[in-house]
Amino acid sequence: MRLFSLFPLVGVILCLGSALPSAALASNYKAIMATAEADFELGLFESALSELQGALNATDNHAALANIHLLRARCYSGLGDQEAMRDAFTSALEHDPFAELDPNEVSPRIVEVLEELKATLKAEISIRTNMPGALVLLDGKNIGVAPLRTKVPIGHREFELRDPAGVHFSKRKALIRARQSHDLYIPLDDGQDDRDDFMTLAESSDVDGEHVDMDTDTMRLAAGEHAGRNIRFLIDLRYTLGGAFGDSPKALKGTPLALDEDLRTTGFELGIGVTGRDLFAMVAGTFDGSAWGTTVKFGFRRDHVFSIVGFQGSFDLPMVFPDGNFYLGAGASFGVNLTPVRFMSIFLEGSYRYFFLTPDAEKLKEKESQFFGNNLWGASLGLRFFI
Repeated sequence: MRLFSLFPLVGVILCLGSALPSAALASNYKAIMATAEADFELGLFESALSELQGALNATDNHAALANIHLLRARCYSGLGDQEAMRDAFTSALEHDPFAELDPNEVSPRIVEVLEELKATLKAEISIRTNMPGALVLLDGKNIGVAPLRTKVPIGHREFELRDPAGVHFSKRKALIRARQSHDLYIPLDDGQDDRDDFMTLAESSDVDGEHVDMDTDTMRLAAGEHAGRNIRFLIDLRYTLGGAFGDSPKALKGTPLALDEDLRTTGFELGIGVTGRDLFAMVAGTFDGSAWGTTVKFGFRRDHVFSIVGFQGSFDLPMVFPDGNFYLGAGASFGVNLTPVRFMSIFLEGSYRYFFLTPDAEKLKEKESQFFGNNLWGASLGLRFFI
């Protein structure tokens, strides 16, 4: 019986033992801050900064750390170091995106710097879901389709995902902190889920102050990334403006062949093909009124690198058939695309092609030859539809 009667006493001792370090840290933090604030009021900015460096090691509370960095910023302002002041303000917003200064105690100019940073600072966020291709809305505004990696303003943000058919949707509220990478997984459901469950990853992984260990492979599978390899058909409609440049091959007796301007790479092109999430293959046909040709393209596309802006590139294999002659070339193209909706993108693309297989000179008549030239340039503007 006496042994059992010791258990409550042991429990009390253990609780006190765990509470004492926290109490000591809090007391130490308050003492250091009081000294730093006194030095600041006396204009001893460097001494105050030294004290504040110690305060950073005396607490792990986000609000307290934000206050430390706010005072550091004011010290740097007193020393005339504007860059260090902005950096300290950014550190404060890393711990508290809503950190504020009292305009009655602080110069309006300094308050303006802090408010400007609040309005302009962004943090990187990765959004995944169980239905890739779902629309992503930030505070009610469309910012792309999932999976999506982008930058968003700091502070409280609401993310909403909707499937294109409008049947399923989900919302999450997240606190976005400066200088942190955030990873948000939002499974689509019947719209009944509006929990505020947010997870941060990378170097700043924590939920409510607790570290979170994430299994990346499991998260990727749950987000349905494998579905991104599903094949879709594409239709490519573009208008290309271009021409030939450089020296043309030499005909008989070493005389250069004249280039036929009527056969420059200008006109409408129509292509069809297939695409996955990142890669595509297509065949495009063109006819300029006198000659026709085809181009086989193998390329990559990456949507939403910056908001709705992405990139695309391809390896081109052009084949041209003017006047019954056959020309074969190779080239590359690269451009930017805007993807405002999931099923369509608008693109601007530049290309270069070199024709390495051309008819024998005996088959061409000088100044009457309909010849593209070995080097071609082109600029295309078009629409690409995904089915």
